[in-house]
Parts: sequence; C-alpha cells; structure tokens
Amino acid sequence: MYLPFLGFASLLAFEVVRQAPTFVTASGKTAEVQVVTAQQGDTTESVVAEGSVMPGNVVNVTLQPDFGGMAVKVPVEVGQKVHKGEILAELSPELETNKLAEAASGVDYMRSQYKLALHPHFPEEIQKARLQIDADEQLVKEARAKLALLVAGNRPEQIDQARTEVQIAQTRYDSAKQNANRMKSLYDQELIPRATLEQANADLDVADNMLTQKKDGLKILQLGARNEEVEAQRATLEHAKVGLQRDERELEVMLQGSHPEQVEMNAAALAQAQAKLSQEHIALEHRFVRAPADGVIIERNINPGEFAIPESARSNALAPITNNLKSLFLIADNSSVEFLADVDQAYFSKVTVGQQVKVGVEAFPGKQFTGKVIRYQPAISPTQGNYNAVTGKAATPLTFPVWIRVQNPDAQLVAGQTGLATMAHPMHGLLIPQAAVNVFTLGEGTVFVVRNGCVRSRSVRFDASSGGKVKILSGLKDGDEVVVSDWTRLTDGAPVRVKEVTANSLTEKAM
Repeated sequence: MYLPFLGFASLLAFEVVRQAPTFVTASGKTAEVQVVTAQQGDTTESVVAEGSVMPGNVVNVTLQPDFGGMAVKVPVEVGQKVHKGEILAELSPELETNKLAEAASGVDYMRSQYKLALHPHFPEEIQKARLQIDADEQLVKEARAKLALLVAGNRPEQIDQARTEVQIAQTRYDSAKQNANRMKSLYDQELIPRATLEQANADLDVADNMLTQKKDGLKILQLGARNEEVEAQRATLEHAKVGLQRDERELEVMLQGSHPEQVEMNAAALAQAQAKLSQEHIALEHRFVRAPADGVIIERNINPGEFAIPESARSNALAPITNNLKSLFLIADNSSVEFLADVDQAYFSKVTVGQQVKVGVEAFPGKQFTGKVIRYQPAISPTQGNYNAVTGKAATPLTFPVWIRVQNPDAQLVAGQTGLATMAHPMHGLLIPQAAVNVFTLGEGTVFVVRNGCVRSRSVRFDASSGGKVKILSGLKDGDEVVVSDWTRLTDGAPVRVKEVTANSLTEKAM
C-alpha cells in the first residue's frame, strides 16, 4: 500500500510577490492580480510509502541432491537462536551406511582389476614359462643330436657313450623324484611355499624327459637307423623347434603386460570408484543437518519420524520462502531486516540505491529507524486497496516495490510489522507556486506572466511538486512574474496592475 505525502522542508530562494488593486476581466475592465517572481531555489521533496518488515536474510536449509532419510532427532524449535554449524536435525544413517559399504566394495574390486592390468601374470607363472623354454631348447638340442647320429651311422663307442648317458640321466631322474617326494611331504606340512614344490616337480619333469630321450637315443644306436627313422627324427626336430618358438612368444607377451590403454581405463575406473566412496562418506556426514549461518529459526518443517527429501524450495523477488514443506528449516538473520515499501510510480526516478530512509512502525509510535535503499523492482504494477490521505478516497495507484535495509541490533523489528518509510529527495531548479499552474495533463500546463502591464499565457512543462511548489522545466525563465491569484477570468493580453506583498503571506495562502 502507498500513502503519498509531499512535505515542504526549505525554500532558500527569496520570492517577491506583488498584488494589484484591480482586475481586468474578459470584458476589458482592469483586473487586480497577485504575482510571484520565478526564481532558482532549493527544496526537499518527501516521499512517504506504506510497507511491512521482512526478514533481512533468509537461509533455506535443505538436503544435498540424492540424499534423504528419516529424521530421528530434531532438537530445535521455531524462534530459537542457532549458530553456524549447530545441529538442527539428525537423520537415520541406515540407508547411507549401506551405500557406503557398496562403494567400499566397488573400490576393492576396481583396485584388484587395476593391479591385474599392471601385472597380468604372477612371478611364478613367468618363471614356469622360462623353465618351459629351457626344456624346449634341450629337446631341440637332443633331437638335432639324434638326427645327426642317425645320419652318420653307429659306432660301438657311441653305443657305450649312450649307455653312460642313460645311466647318468637315470641317476638324475631318481634324485629329482626323491627331491620332489620330499618337497611334497614338506609342503603338506606347510613348511615350504607352493612355488618350491612346483620348482621340484618341474625339475622332475625335465629329468624324466631327459631320461626318456637318452633311452630312445640308445635304442636307435642299438637298432641302427632306417630311412623312415631318419625322417621321423627330422619331424621330431621340427616339432621341437615349433614348440620352442611358441613358448618364446608366450613369454614375451607375459613380460610386456597389458596394453597402455587397458591400464589407463582401469586406472580411471578405480578413480571413479574412489570418488564415489568419498561422496558416500560426505553423504553419511550430511545425516547431521547443520545450520549454514547464525540466525533465528522462523520455520521448522520436519519432525522426528518424518522422511526428509532433498528438493529445494524457491521464491521470487517479492515473496520470500515461507511455509514451504520442501525446506527443512528457514533461518532468518535478524541483525538487520528489510522494509518492503510500495512507492508510487511518479517517484520512480527519485529513488536511488543507497538513499537514506526513515522508517516508522506502528509497534513503536514516534520512534524512527534509519535505513537505506538496497534495491528496487524496475517494473510498475497496480497495488489494490490503497487509501489516498490527500484526496480522502480509495485509490489503486501504480507502484513499484522498494527494499530498505534497516539495522536491527536489538531485534526490536520483526517480520510482519507495518509502518511508513519516508524518503527525502532534494530538488533544485526554477520554482513557482503550484497554484499558479493550470494543469492540462501530467507534467504540462499553462501560466499567466505579467509583462509591461499585461498578462501573457505561456505553456510550461514541470517535473515535480513539493510544499506547494513546482519545478519548471521549460516555458519560464528566472525573474518572470507569474500570476498566482484567481487567473480563471483572465485573457491573454489583458492589462493588469500589481502590488508587492510578503513571501510569507503568499506561502501561507498557497499552503
């Protein structure tokens, strides 16, 4: 609501008013007029508007996205003062505890996958592959030697040598078997690691293959070589070579490990899992709903046993967040409040951010609070149900909202109180009494100017009025004598006479 009032503060320019004893009417008779001299001056325009007190800063307390839970404790009440970080509510941790466990399992799994990408084969697997290559190389060597014997023929000393090699191979085999059996017994007693047992078994396999090869070589020497035997040995040699090449390639792949892109992909997946685990830790901590700022609880929309949701409440510039069930709490900082005033559109250009304002509320008659304009809505809208104290009639003026920040250290002002805001606007320019202007339309009219004993009608434009004065924008100049008496019977060009009177007399009559 808006209540306009135009208060005259001071008029610094001295006005000379003169009064004539006679009038000149439309019939040509000499007329009596009163005039005032238009002069540059200063005055103060007071704009008064109705409004109400609003919280200065309201904090909407909600939950973070993707988080919710049942309230188990709500230790604060409406009207209670709270400090930043103070617990307002505690939510059940069950849901977030389950999510935290799932996230931790996900991190463990992705860490194992990353390690596997870095080292896809265990050291014992690589060692076993190396032993297999050694065995393949021995097979190739022996196959090549046997083939050479078959091609070269047999001599008695060769047979004797082969028998000796069989005996040596047999001795090695027996020793390897005995060692393998002993390692098996020690492993069963958990005295040695599995790798030692596997090494012993691998040694036994090598000794067994060696013994078989030596026996086969002795048989060949004893029987003598036939053409088909020579060809078979050549095939054996080629097969041994193929096996050696295959095992060498497998070892090379094992030593190279995974491809770089695979390692990078697994590393990214591990980082993502760790980030999710960190988020779940934060979410678990957020089951404690804490005050984000100091203030007073003005709304509490959660009770023990109710389920809290993370949806955020919204407000517009004119209506703050109130009674919104999506907000768990509303906290108001009452160290300063805002006075929302509806100001008539005629004074839109007179309001500026930072302008000093006096605010009075009905709860404290005669007391003035000092504030300043912090913002205003750059849009005009109708305000219903106003009462114009000047005209004494109901009115529906076009207004715009103005927010005034008022310091409230003693918390005397509370939201909802109504009152008046008074804004002073200095005005300087060419001033004449408002009664001298015949207004045709908003900001435009006519006046009668006395010159050389006659009156002349002039069109003028004016800006504002204050204390019975108007500020002339065009149509007059400093020193012009303007008729302020009953000019309704005057005609353009009629002769008149004037007489000086005091400015105070004119001011009293004009007001």
